[in-house]
Amino acid sequence: MTVDNTMFEQALRRLDERHQRRYMRVVESSDGPLISIDGRQVILLASNDYLGLSRHPLLKQAAIEATERYGVG
Repeated sequence: MTVDNTMFEQALRRLDERHQRRYMRVVESSDGPLISIDGRQVILLASNDYLGLSRHPLLKQAAIEATERYGVG
């Protein structure tokens, strides 16, 4: 079975013309809510940890205590 890529190529060209084509970027490093992309440090607002709370010592301790008290699962 042969697929005609012309339709897809045209659609990609239209996206390029409108500057709407999505490109995946490589995250070079991450440290909580701060990440490095293309040599620039930026705030990652698209993660579940954009406030950096996953590393907060009081929250980590509270999670440990809740696990010890209630278990996991």
